[in-house]
Amino acid sequence: MRIPFLNNSKKSIANCLQNIIDIRKTSDILAICPTPTGYSWLGVQVATLSLFPNCTFQIPQDYSNQTLSEEQLVKIAQTINDLEYGQVVFSGFLPYFAKIMNNIKPKTAIKVLYHGFLSELSGNEKQAMAFREMLELLELGQIQAIGCVKKGLAQSISKMYGVRACEIILPNNRIAANIIPMSNEINIGCLVNTSFRKNIHNQAVAALMVEKSVLHAFETTELAYLPQDRIKYYSLMNHDEFVDLLSRMSVNMHVTFSESWGQVLSESISQGVPCLSAYTSSFFDYDEDLKQKLIVDGFDDSWHIYRKIEEVLKDRDAIGKQCIEYAKRLNVLAEERINVFLE
Repeated sequence: MRIPFLNNSKKSIANCLQNIIDIRKTSDILAICPTPTGYSWLGVQVATLSLFPNCTFQIPQDYSNQTLSEEQLVKIAQTINDLEYGQVVFSGFLPYFAKIMNNIKPKTAIKVLYHGFLSELSGNEKQAMAFREMLELLELGQIQAIGCVKKGLAQSISKMYGVRACEIILPNNRIAANIIPMSNEINIGCLVNTSFRKNIHNQAVAALMVEKSVLHAFETTELAYLPQDRIKYYSLMNHDEFVDLLSRMSVNMHVTFSESWGQVLSESISQGVPCLSAYTSSFFDYDEDLKQKLIVDGFDDSWHIYRKIEEVLKDRDAIGKQCIEYAKRLNVLAEERINVFLE
């Protein structure tokens, strides 16, 4: 059964305030992240819940558009002040977040987790303006610290603006105890969207060059030139179903032209399924062996990707076991990094 992600953008302000009150009963930290609409902001939601499973408030919005009024945003800030939160972490940054930040009293530390990356600012005026506004608030001291998921961005911001920035690793709270051994059927997941940076065409062609393979992809007409009898399509599904799907693959692919962290990588290896990647994030920086085995140097070359798939399939189960151990190690590193950010 496929269950669509729901958009709860119509959640009442009363419910929002009650969420914030309930979180304060057990936490001095409030994490605020946008509510996803379909796949929009979904990765940020998943990442935030992995870092702050018990203190995340999902603020209603429609895609990236504000749905609460200015007065309601101020009311959220006033509630935070009344409850005397020690820290508020905004996960992601949107212009309307500034209205909340500007009304939080100085005794509460305001921090931001930035999940974006510089290459996505090209041709994206709205995102570029939000990034600029975030940096201005950093320089003014209204934001005390920023955590960046993209490799090298924290160091760049610290160097450019002289502010405190930390590099964040995203944990995965669902790690399989054991791998599912590879069967005789070769199932290859390429579960990415069709934006240019996701590189779907090179990956799809590479997957179908593997003899008798079945490619698993999200519904799209862009792959109509490929043999349809060997492609299985999926529509929108909930997150647990998505992870289950990744776990049933022989190998997954996330060989993208540009990336922040790569949630699919994390979710795949946590289930013991090798996932190919390009060297566009820091994801495999902490295991040289997996870096050699799973990073594709020729990421704009379908033949190069195909040969990498063949290499991985020859030793798939052994690599899968390495992946589970690496997922556990990343979780340890993630906890260390977030603790530094929250100091």
